[in-house]
Amino acid sequence: MPMALRATLLACESIGAAAGKHFDAVIEQLGIADALCAKTTLVRFGVGAVAACSRGEAELAVSQSTAIVGRSRVSLRGLFPAPYALSTGYAIAGQVMARLPTPATRAALDAIGFTCP
Repeated sequence: MPMALRATLLACESIGAAAGKHFDAVIEQLGIADALCAKTTLVRFGVGAVAACSRGEAELAVSQSTAIVGRSRVSLRGLFPAPYALSTGYAIAGQVMARLPTPATRAALDAIGFTCP
């Protein structure tokens, strides 16, 4: 599962993420921090990353699951796999209506077992 998470993050065109130690540590451990730098927009709070995704400004949003569930125009795609999961439930969101993930991102999400409409 960790390699599928790595592939998903590398495959997507843009990421909105809450600025914080957890996501930084995850992408460092996966060895992809430099590769994601140019396509990741960091925001102060996870709900901002999810909002950016819902507006089509990011293909995926990385945040705590509580910032994703119940928000309009995004859906929870899945929780981070072990060993990257936290009890706060970091997850990935994708836009519901306006733009579906690219074929590469869709394939990577499918490999993890995440859902795509």
